[in-house]
Amino acid sequence: MAVEEEEVERHALAAIHGAADDVQKAGLELQSVNVGGALVSIAGALPLSSIVVNRAIGLGLSGPEDPETIHRIVALYRDAGVARYFIHVHPDAQPPEIRDWLLEAGLEKARGWMKFTRGRDAPPPADTDLTVRPAETADGPAFLDFRDQDAKGLFETNLANAVQWLVSQQKKNGSFKGRYSYSTPIAVMALGQAASSSAAKPSSDTAGTSGVSGCESRWM
Repeated sequence: MAVEEEEVERHALAAIHGAADDVQKAGLELQSVNVGGALVSIAGALPLSSIVVNRAIGLGLSGPEDPETIHRIVALYRDAGVARYFIHVHPDAQPPEIRDWLLEAGLEKARGWMKFTRGRDAPPPADTDLTVRPAETADGPAFLDFRDQDAKGLFETNLANAVQWLVSQQKKNGSFKGRYSYSTPIAVMALGQAASSSAAKPSSDTAGTSGVSGCESRWM
């Protein structure tokens, strides 16, 4: 993967911070800090699932780093109260010992952050077996965040069934069944959305219990 592609993503992340006004920065507890060659993006008020914002990118690409750089990044997230964040490690990041330093700092390796690139030519025609059809009850979870756009209440029945199904999947400790670490945060956010916009609100215990306690800090 070219270093230039990583730099494009770094600039895009910096632009998010640049577009926020003072009120938004205060509300989100938003800050960006350059540490070594990395842009450290922090949003202390966002939920644990917000790794798109809470991440550091560019480490070891503008020059060799040292262990102190890692400690400073970890300290920034700790001081901001961010328990889950990602640190990108590009294949060309220097020195190679960066990966050992991250482990020594208490982080763990996670899945890779995929990037897909293409040229500027028009894409070729795509064949697909996707179809357009009316929504059914089983499609309810896909529309949980659509309620505020459903002025006519066309999806009320399906949404209610989806909420009931989600609640049935919740464990006693508040977490949800699922193969992935982000299953619980997504389910909790969906129930929170339903609770804030429905007359038949799930209980606050259901929408905001310890189901979001699975925090983790990782490098990629």
